[in-house]
Amino acid sequence: MKINLSSFSITPIIHNLESMLKKLVWTIGKQAFWFILVILFIEMIFAEFLIYQYVISVEIKEPEITDSSVGLQKKAYDTIIKKWQTQDDFFKNYPSNNPSNPFQ
Repeated sequence: MKINLSSFSITPIIHNLESMLKKLVWTIGKQAFWFILVILFIEMIFAEFLIYQYVISVEIKEPEITDSSVGLQKKAYDTIIKKWQTQDDFFKNYPSNNPSNPFQ
């Protein structure tokens, strides 16, 4: 079966869509007050949902306390302490004489 696309035209679809869009805009324009009220009501419902989701339900929920304890690896801890001690020794034994003033 062969489909003939040459007889298919998109212009009637565009004109139909355009006329539907014009009717929708005119209807909204004629009933602007009610349209604004409906949009405002939808916005209020959405805002209440967000407030409940991110403020109220967070306060209601109890935080979960896990029983796992945090531990350190002894080898990593010892290497860090050793590095800190070498740095402390270096800065303690650094010569503290004041450099000579080149402008004298």
